[in-house]
Amino acid sequence: MRIVNVGDKVVNTWVYQIPEGYVMIDTGYPGKLGKVSRRLARCRISWAEIRYVFLTHAHDDHAGFLNDLLKKHPHIKVVMNLKSLASLQAGHSLYHGVCTSAKGRFFFRSLALLGHGKNTYPPLEDRFISRLLIITKENRNDIEKRLHGKIILTPGHTGDSICLRVGKRLFCGDTAMNGFPSTYRIPVWVEDIDRLGRSWDTILEERGSLIIHPGHGKPFGRADLAQFRDVISELKVWPLEKRPLPDGRKKKAEEAVPEAVPQDIPESAPAEAVPAEVEPAPKSGLSENAASLLAGIKAAAKKPAQETGPDEEHFAPAAESAPAEKRAPAAKGRLADAAAKLNSFRGESAERFSAFMEKASGKAGPLKEKAADKAGSLRKGAAKAGRKAAAGAKDGFEKVKTLDFWPFKREIPLEDEYFPLDEDDDFVDYDVYADEEDLVDESVSAIEADSEC
Repeated sequence: MRIVNVGDKVVNTWVYQIPEGYVMIDTGYPGKLGKVSRRLARCRISWAEIRYVFLTHAHDDHAGFLNDLLKKHPHIKVVMNLKSLASLQAGHSLYHGVCTSAKGRFFFRSLALLGHGKNTYPPLEDRFISRLLIITKENRNDIEKRLHGKIILTPGHTGDSICLRVGKRLFCGDTAMNGFPSTYRIPVWVEDIDRLGRSWDTILEERGSLIIHPGHGKPFGRADLAQFRDVISELKVWPLEKRPLPDGRKKKAEEAVPEAVPQDIPESAPAEAVPAEVEPAPKSGLSENAASLLAGIKAAAKKPAQETGPDEEHFAPAAESAPAEKRAPAAKGRLADAAAKLNSFRGESAERFSAFMEKASGKAGPLKEKAADKAGSLRKGAAKAGRKAAAGAKDGFEKVKTLDFWPFKREIPLEDEYFPLDEDDDFVDYDVYADEEDLVDESVSAIEADSEC
């Protein structure tokens, strides 16, 4: 099975191959559709081959450009939990819960101070509801056949978190993490820490070898979950203040309150209970299944808060526990406390930054002096070496001027100028001048031989 990651260093976007094409796990941050398209092209995968998007949960880093994707590629369908619909239609990550580490808490506060803590993304348009494959008891078996995998409900990080197992690969979204600022493979924040532990137990009960592909960080083995499972129970947590919805999205989110998805969905459903893919109705533009889904959503929104199940408390509007005139002073007090905490945090950050700069300045001074001394000694050494080289060159030039140069030319007399040869000696005729290069060595040898005689 071919698996590629077309995400970036912050969030993974896994894509795996099925006989009918490919399945994409989550999308990515808002505005990243172009970058993901380029990475798909480098992997030689076209959007026409992407059949389904499996949404692990509805946070901005996992569903950020989902609406843009459905708008541009009308053949793609989305497999998701019904509980994700409220966040998708609001276009906002409904953060609440606890931070699981001090550095995670600092990370979130820093993002908020820098203006990056809104966690919004383009809301899902109503016309795309007919392309959502909402997981139910009746269609779960059919959806798993289409994905060639097994859907596992893993609430904890969020109430809508789901995983997908394909062979020995488990795509877990943020049920487990392997990147900054998380520790022990635990998500940096969770809505329900106890349910997260039970979801890890569900994963550990899976049979066979398992390689976990998280939404953040590199894949890891199941042994890591087994090693750090007990840490969840003993973990020190910090409450995360619930973030209000941005203006213009609160009403839409409250209208999009979904019914709770039962946690006892069976492993399979009878084949006759599996509905076929639904086409949009010509009049309203929505399928019968989608229309009934919207009716259920509106009915759930009208329920009193006390009838709401524990899994959907964060979706439902809070009931008024006291008159407005009694709640106003308390709200002002909480606002004043929050402002005081923020000012304290800013002051503490400024003091730490000043201390850091002083420490850095104190270390920089000696380093600069040491570097300056080293550079001076290097310059002196280079100047000395230059002077020595110049003096040597001058001496060599003077010696060269004293040498006598002359062309090599030696004339060998003709044969009649030689002293008479003995009768036993061989006669050698030298009828040439010995300054010719090809006869010099031979002529010198002949003269030496005559001299010895």
